[in-house]
Amino acid sequence: MARPIVLAASVLWLAIVVLAAGCGTEGRSLPPPMPTVVPPDVVEQILQTVDLELGAKVYAENCTACHGLSGHGDGESVKSGSIPNVPDFHDPSARTAHTPEAIFAVVSDGRMEKFMPPWSSYLSEAERWAVALYVYSFTDRSFIEVRESGSAGS
Repeated sequence: MARPIVLAASVLWLAIVVLAAGCGTEGRSLPPPMPTVVPPDVVEQILQTVDLELGAKVYAENCTACHGLSGHGDGESVKSGSIPNVPDFHDPSARTAHTPEAIFAVVSDGRMEKFMPPWSSYLSEAERWAVALYVYSFTDRSFIEVRESGSAGS
């Protein structure tokens, strides 16, 4: 009597395994990740309080391998051929993200098609804003001057 129950349980187990094996994502595309969107009032507050020294530190620790020490896209990974060319942050025409918010989104969400990994799981929000504004400062020095003159009067 136990033999038919064991046989039925074995068949059921086999069916579950076969069905589970077919549930992978192979052959199907996954939806793209939701982009990082930050409300304008939050952006304004962040722009006033971000720590550019932290941005320089985060950049030095995480970005120089590809983007180079000074942001010219000449890091060791690029020089060795491991990573294709990356943008020169000092050339506004070469950048694809032209605002601090857009750079923050790229840092957070990545651009895997361009070998840029997402950093939202590795860096805090404050670190991502800091490095985004640090990168932004490479092409917009007036941004730094306005911040410094604004904080000097505080």
